[in-house]
This record gives sequence, structure tokens and C-alpha cells, in this order.
Amino acid sequence: MSLEYNGYSIAEVSITGLHGRTGIGVAQLGFSIDFRFIKTEVGEVTVREPRIEVHAVMDQSSATGTYLGQAIAEAPFEVVVHTGHERNHLIFRLSLSDGQILELEKRRSGRDLRFELKVATIAYGRYGVRPMHDTLQYRVNVSEWAQVLSQLEGPEYLIIGLGLPRCAPDHPLRAAVERVRHAHASFVLGRYDSAIADCRIALDSALATTDDRKEMFELARTSGASENGLSKAQRELMLINAVRNYTHLAHHVDRQGQLEYFSRDDASMILSTTAALLASVLARPPSAPCGAALLAQN
Repeated sequence: MSLEYNGYSIAEVSITGLHGRTGIGVAQLGFSIDFRFIKTEVGEVTVREPRIEVHAVMDQSSATGTYLGQAIAEAPFEVVVHTGHERNHLIFRLSLSDGQILELEKRRSGRDLRFELKVATIAYGRYGVRPMHDTLQYRVNVSEWAQVLSQLEGPEYLIIGLGLPRCAPDHPLRAAVERVRHAHASFVLGRYDSAIADCRIALDSALATTDDRKEMFELARTSGASENGLSKAQRELMLINAVRNYTHLAHHVDRQGQLEYFSRDDASMILSTTAALLASVLARPPSAPCGAALLAQN
């Protein structure tokens, strides 16, 4: 892309990278943009105040994108072009709400993203004040976007909005927690059946560290008659069993030999429920055992 002053190209503009960072109640996309100025016959030209409007294109066949917001330069910008060798590098930051990130992920549906950056700036020179504008295109593949999402959400925070506490390497539930993180990675990549299957494995792994599997099946068999007498921990155990039943077809075929289709909403529901159950377990006091007490109260 180039910026033109009175018909003369005076700058080449390109995007060199994209990263994310998070704050309190806000996340930001940082676009690294390079301005390389070109010597022309118009003499000295002053360029200042670049502004960028950011759009996202989820449908790769679409010619236009969906408006996301204004990206603001991290520092004041003014360049006087003398020799044509001037070069400036700036990061433009776009602030996004949690709702925007979630909606962007829902529309992306596991595909690549393309960003449109509409650049506008002002130039002063021999021919007076002139506006300059053009549009940059920047494509982000699935793996690159997964890295940006990790930066936006932090290493221990799921994109669906549930925190997953850290777990010591020798903790009995370490394998279950790591499996949920693996499920989250599949969720970001749009592999919803894999995410659900990993959640099933995570719950089975958690149950394997306890003596509660027998009680879980007994509760499932007798809950209709004794539902009013169940404790909160017993109801949690029943919820684990319900999630296990729901996720069964994510890693097994049906009677016709077919795999069940799972949508993003299905994966979001199961991933959030599984993460919440494990977070509840991990939040129990250190004095509480990781066995029966953490999944069911006897």
C-alpha cells in the first residue's frame, strides 16, 4: 500500500505483525505498522496524525469487512520527508471488549481471519494540505490467531470466560487440568468434536483419582426417588455423570457407525461446564482430600 501526496507516492506502508495484550476489563490487538518514506520531486513533505479504522473479514469470499473500531497510535507521529530515507515503525492498538472477542470467535468458526486497516493521514507540502488514505490487508492463519488469543486471554484464562487455576505438577488432578487446556486449544482451532472428547477424558481422569465412580452410578440409578435429599456435592457428582453421557458420542460412533456433529455452542457449553467443575475441585481447601471429598460428600 502507498500514500500519495498530490499524485506522488511518498510512503510505502505495511503491516509487519500482530499481537495481543490484556488489561482490566479490556483486551487490545496491536498492529505493528511500518512507514517507509520515498523521496519525490515535490520536495519537503510533513506527514502527521495517521488514523486507522479496523475491519474484520470472516468470510474469505467477502469483499468488505465488519467494523471493529479505531486503532490508536502508541505515540505521537510526525515525519518530515527530506531525503526519502526516513522510516518509522509504530504499533497501533485496537481496544476490544470481551463481547467483541467472543462474537469475533463465533463468526470466525475456526477459520482464518483477514483484517482490513483503512489508513488516513494528513500531509503538508508545496501544494498545501492534502489528506492521504489507503487500505491495508492482513491475513492471519489459524495458528497465528491462536497465539494472539493466548496473549489476549492470558496463559491461564479460557476464551469462553472461565478461569482455570494453576495446578502443581504432582497434583492428582494435573492430568485432568492439562486435558481441559488441550480441549481449549482445539476449541480455538474450531475442532469442536475434539474439544468435547477431551472434556470427557478430563472428567474420566478426575474420577480415576477418586473412589467416587461407584457412588456416581448409584446416584444415577436412585436419584429419582431421593432427589430432594441430595447434598450439593452429590448433585455435582451427578452433573459430572450428565456431562460424561453428553460427551460420549464425541469419541464414539453411533449404531450406524457415524460420528455425531457438535457445534461451537455445544463445545462452549461442555468446555465451560468441565472447566467449572475442575475449578471447583481445585478450589477446595488443602486439608480436603482429592478423593471422595472433592467430588462427593459422604
